[in-house]
Amino acid sequence: MLSAAAFLVNFTFIAAFCLAIIGVFDWQLFAAVVTVKFVLEGIFVSQIMSFVGRKINWFDFILLELIHPFYIILLGLFTNFGTFEWKGRTYYE
Repeated sequence: MLSAAAFLVNFTFIAAFCLAIIGVFDWQLFAAVVTVKFVLEGIFVSQIMSFVGRKINWFDFILLELIHPFYIILLGLFTNFGTFEWKGRTYYE
């Protein structure tokens, strides 16, 4: 269920971005959602990095925040419709 929820949240994020580009979705609402997402995840990651004694690289964090939704969507699609090998085992669709 958790992976399905992650897929749906990231798919919604990408869909809202595409709809904002074509003018169907409000840019200000999209920007507000992105800001809240970045701030909450930034706080979370910052606390984890502090716990392990490291500092967060904010440039890398922002870059990965932009790439992450596409990665989750592609990973979800490829693992459901393809064959892959992990830890010496081959998984089929």
